Amino acid sequence: MRASFLAEYEKLRRRPAVWILFGIWVFLVALFAYIIPYIIYVTPSADTGGTPRSELIGEIIPHAFVQNVLAGFPFFGAALVLIGGTMIVGSEFGWGTLGAMFTQRPGRLSVLGGKLLALASMGLAFTVAALAIGAIASPIVAAAQNQPQHWPSVASILAGFGVGWLILTAFAFAGLFIAVVFRSASIPVGLGLVYLLVVESLIAGFANSTRALFLIHEALPGANAGALAKSLITAKGIDAPGLSTMTGWQQSLIVLALWVVGFVVVSAVLLRRRDVTGMT
Repeated sequence: MRASFLAEYEKLRRRPAVWILFGIWVFLVALFAYIIPYIIYVTPSADTGGTPRSELIGEIIPHAFVQNVLAGFPFFGAALVLIGGTMIVGSEFGWGTLGAMFTQRPGRLSVLGGKLLALASMGLAFTVAALAIGAIASPIVAAAQNQPQHWPSVASILAGFGVGWLILTAFAFAGLFIAVVFRSASIPVGLGLVYLLVVESLIAGFANSTRALFLIHEALPGANAGALAKSLITAKGIDAPGLSTMTGWQQSLIVLALWVVGFVVVSAVLLRRRDVTGMT
């Protein structure tokens, strides 16, 4: 397992697509969490969307930096790591490299375990980068606007880190799962994004119409990721696509963890029993 992980990590580190996704993530966090809110705040004529200016500045100073960046994880972050998980695994079906790997000494499950650990490390890097942006940008904003430099507690930072990492890892594993099911990269990327950005949004919009749709909505990974992130956001005015107050943090944590286990188990069963030839 260790050798498989190191091999997968090295491949991951050298793939330009991963660095492109990472760069997009860094840009989106900086843009939507700090640059745009700050421009709105310092522009007297700007429409704040009904948010008082005191609340707007409260979102982008140090005491709320974890909550501010965490708001983007269930939507932007989930979409990017899902693409990454799909491409990283799905491309190997198209290239035919999985067959060659499986003829070598590591077994199929060892190779899968290495890929899962590599994807978890990608989620870790994305999480650390987002928190680092908040930790750097928020004191700069506070200093520029003569705001207090109060920081969140260590427990709050660790909780935000853990929730963010779980959300990104869950959707990276979802990308791997879709790639294994379809044995390709292009179709799974499209299907994954359509599900995350369209299907879940439509179900959320109609969830209150019937009991059945509400129960379905409660079980979806995106909805529970949004609820889990929202449970840590107490600062007024912080909002983003994908956030939800549908369930409590305990339920959302359990459901999201079950989705992670399900993605891993089903992927392992399919990869072990099926032909690894890529689909056309």
